[in-house]
Amino acid sequence: MKIARGLAIWMGCFLYCCGSGENNRDEFASEQPQDSIVQHTLRAYVEKSWNLKDTLLLKELTSSGFKRSMNGIRVSSTQRELQSNMQVFFKGFPDLEIKITGLAGKDRDRIVEWKAEGTNTGVFGETPATGKKINVSGISWIRFDPNGRMTEEQVYYNELELLQQLGYTLTPPMLE
Repeated sequence: MKIARGLAIWMGCFLYCCGSGENNRDEFASEQPQDSIVQHTLRAYVEKSWNLKDTLLLKELTSSGFKRSMNGIRVSSTQRELQSNMQVFFKGFPDLEIKITGLAGKDRDRIVEWKAEGTNTGVFGETPATGKKINVSGISWIRFDPNGRMTEEQVYYNELELLQQLGYTLTPPMLE
């Protein structure tokens, strides 16, 4: 079910980018005044809140009941919980940097393609630092309210790829 939902979002992004006749990758071009507010919010969210670790800015960029899910699992339902969730990444990857590599959408919905890079030099969740670098790509579906504040983000990325880059391996199941 989670895989189907992720594929549906990815396919929607793909069809929008390929079917619209316009290439929106790496562009923040806009025809609507509302779009410039949304684009400003997206840039501030990535460049300031994530890359500069300014979680106080989230109060301006998100609604009070902002919800964030990662690979179909709800990780925050408020601004405060979002700040805590971000701190897990900041602690595990102090040099974390996120770059927007593609953007599609209209009105109050955006699909953001991104790449995250960093070095695991701190505790990440409950796992000790490995000293290994990560380079992970993913997509986020983000919804905005009429004032340009983010109300929801659904993040999809290959968690297995992240763990493998940190040095973890899968153990095959024991078969009888």
